[in-house]
Amino acid sequence: MGVVFNYLGKTTDQSTLTLHGQAPWTMRPDLVQGLPVCDESECRPQLLEVLAYQQDDTVQFDLLYCPQVMPSATITALTQELQQVLHGMLDEYAHHEETLYWAPSDFPLLDVTWDDLDAIGHELAQQGISPASVEDLYPMLPTQQGLLTATAKDPSQYTVQSAFTVQGISDPDQLQMAFRRVVAQHTILRTRFLLHWTRPGVTGLQVVLRSNDIEWHLVDDWAALSAQSEDEYMQQNYA
Repeated sequence: MGVVFNYLGKTTDQSTLTLHGQAPWTMRPDLVQGLPVCDESECRPQLLEVLAYQQDDTVQFDLLYCPQVMPSATITALTQELQQVLHGMLDEYAHHEETLYWAPSDFPLLDVTWDDLDAIGHELAQQGISPASVEDLYPMLPTQQGLLTATAKDPSQYTVQSAFTVQGISDPDQLQMAFRRVVAQHTILRTRFLLHWTRPGVTGLQVVLRSNDIEWHLVDDWAALSAQSEDEYMQQNYA
């Protein structure tokens, strides 16, 4: 492996960590002449190892390399380019304060820019959804687009309502807790859709929320309702 990025020490595979004295790289004669022979602290299994970690209020970068293999001038140029890229990222954050919770790289399945994230955040805010409550974003599937388009034209399309009897549960709170756990485990049950959000190659978004409260209605005495009252209740609450 030529370059290893070990951010916050998360690289644990021993094959990618620094192993002194086992560098597979060939020394350059023009560099060996002006420098002492590599000792064990300089020989590295990677051509360049970049270590990044947080220190106080800053992010510290350590670049480890063998000076007899890679010229120090090259490392200096790479360091300067890295600084420019990081400063550019910070400038982008400063100009997009509304979506500080997000970055385009957070959504690898969605090819978006900072401006796209601003537009998405604004549209979600109109629905009372904050960026902090969003777990993931990705494009809608063609099948989903077709179903939701048909439902938008005719709400009765692809809308299924069911009523069934559950036995053996005496505590409604336990049933409600079970439903909440199911919702927490399955992202599709916490997904909302932005049908009209379009970009080249993308029509509609799936917005996965970190949590999704269930609107829970409890009827104390269902048996006391007449058949007509049952139908009216279902129409008012589930249609």
